[in-house]
Parts: sequence; C-alpha cells; structure tokens
Amino acid sequence: METDAAPDSAVKAVKPGDNLWVPPGGGGPSVLTALAARQDELKDLHIRALGLPDLGWYQAESMDTFDIQLQFCGIGGSREALNDRICDYQPYWMFNNHKALDAGREEGWPIDVAFVTVSEPNEGGYCSFGGAIWDGPTAARRARTVIAEMNPNVPETYGETYLHVSELDYVFPDARPVAPAPLAEITDADRAIAHHVGSLVKDGDTIQVGVGS
Repeated sequence: METDAAPDSAVKAVKPGDNLWVPPGGGGPSVLTALAARQDELKDLHIRALGLPDLGWYQAESMDTFDIQLQFCGIGGSREALNDRICDYQPYWMFNNHKALDAGREEGWPIDVAFVTVSEPNEGGYCSFGGAIWDGPTAARRARTVIAEMNPNVPETYGETYLHVSELDYVFPDARPVAPAPLAEITDADRAIAHHVGSLVKDGDTIQVGVGS
C-alpha cells in the first residue's frame, strides 16, 4: 500500500483500457480532477458510476479517452452529454454486475480500479465507508487496484461498511467536508403524504427510501 500519495500520483495506477468503477460516495473532487487531467495520456478508459460531475470530459474531443457510462443521468451536465451521445446510459445495476462477475458470466464487468472514500482507520485498522456505503466495500474487494481518499470527516458507521487498510493500494488524505443532505421546507402536501404513509406503516416494518425528489 502506498500511503500519503497525492491524488495525481495515485491516479497513475489507472492504465489505458482499464475499467474504472466509482461507487456512490467514492471518487472525491481531487482524485476525479487528477484523473481528468490525464486525458492526453490515457485512451479507452471505461468509467462506470451512478453519476459524475463535468470535469471537462463531457465533450466530443474527450470520447477517445473517457468512455463514461452512467446509471443515473442529470448530474453536472451529464443529461446534455447523454443527449449528444458523448456518454452512455448503463442500466445494468451495480449489484447484478458483481453477481455476474462472481459467477463468471459474460455480462460481468471486471473492475480494474475502484475509487473509494473512507474514514481514517480505527484501532483494528479498519476504515468505514460512513454514510455512503452502497456497493463500495464489495466493489473494492473485486477490484485489482483500490485508490482511497481517507477523510477524517467520514463518520464510522457499523455493519458491513469496512475495509481493512491492507485492502487499499493507494491512499491519499483529504479533509474536505462531507456535505449533509439539505433540509427542505416541509409543505402541507408533505404533511398530507406523511399522514397517509403513517397509516400504512406497522411496527417492525422495513422502509425502503429510494432516489427521487
């Protein structure tokens, strides 16, 4: 493991033709910016993510370097890039890809590099993915190379949220704030919906909160 690597040094582990997976909450601004700066050095880099900000790769001249496939479009100019066929919509859900990869099916997508964001290690040497777990730990364990932003502002959460420092190949520090979700003003319509939903939920129920407005 290379510790205290600068982002521009860590991204040199990304090679032409690699498959790069950026799980939700992974790939902070510094490492993504460092990757975008390598446009002239890389070719045929295949990037999959739920969404990515526009760091200069949503333009036609970047297509030979960055093959970007998103599972949600609408972040940072990606909707316009999709309309212009500069990036692609990739509907194959991340967890299904991991299952296909483990089963050796042809639709499995090998992960060469994963960008993750984790907390500082605890006494046992384990780093937590904080509040953005998704498939971060499972993707990292399937990746050839794991590049990690280690951020003291990422809280330690419990459950299957950990990677040991020995599972990280490149680590760079970044103390950027972890932005909380903004609190929206509660409207009368919100109260009416909550009242109705409250009548449907029973003790012991599990509530799934999806992605939406």
